[in-house]
Amino acid sequence: MTSVTSREGAESTSGASPSTRGSQLLRDLLPSWGLRRSAPAQPRGWRRRPPVEAEVSALLDQLDDGWTVLRASDDLARLGTDFVVVGPPGVFTITAARPTGGNVWVDERVLWINGRPTDHVRVARRCADGAATIMTDLAGVPVAVTPVVALIDPVDLSFGGDAARRVRVLPADILVRSLVESTVVHSTEAVDYLSAVAEECSTWGARR
Repeated sequence: MTSVTSREGAESTSGASPSTRGSQLLRDLLPSWGLRRSAPAQPRGWRRRPPVEAEVSALLDQLDDGWTVLRASDDLARLGTDFVVVGPPGVFTITAARPTGGNVWVDERVLWINGRPTDHVRVARRCADGAATIMTDLAGVPVAVTPVVALIDPVDLSFGGDAARRVRVLPADILVRSLVESTVVHSTEAVDYLSAVAEECSTWGARR
C-alpha cells in the first residue's frame, strides 16, 4: 500500500484582463495549447499521449467545470510537464511518471526510485517556474505555479527533509482529491481570469 505523508498548498494572484496582442501570429507559427473538454476533438499539432500521461489525463477528467486542464503540445512537452491545471486552489503543472520497481523516496532536491536519483524534482520545478514567469508577464501580476509529480502505481512512497520545501509528489490515484482538497485561494472571477491567461496561445508560445 502506498503511504503519503505530505501535501503542500498553492497560491497565485489575478488582475486585469490579459492582452491578446500577437496571439494570431503565434497561432499561425506554433502548436497551441487546447482546453480539454469532456468530449474533446484533438487539434492538429498535439502529440499522441503515452500510456502514463493518458492515465493521468483520464483522472483529471474527474475535475468539475470549476477547473481548467491544458495539455502540452510537442514543443512545450519538451520542458518536461504534461498538464497545466487552473482551479480555486491555484495554478499547477502536473508531470506524470511511472516508477520502475515502485519504491520512491523524496526530499527537497531529489526524487529517488529504488535508491537511484532522478531528475523529476528539478524538472518539475523548472516547468512550474517557467509557467509562472510566462503567466506573470501576460497577466501583469504575480502568478504562482505549484509543481506536482503524479506517480502511477508506486509500491512505496516516503519523504524526508523539509516538507515546506518539497515538490508535491503523490500517487496519481489521489491526485484529483489532493487538488480539490487544497486550500481555496481564488474567487470564481480570479479562476476565470487565470484560465483565460493560460489558454492564450501567446502565453505559452512566447518563450519556447
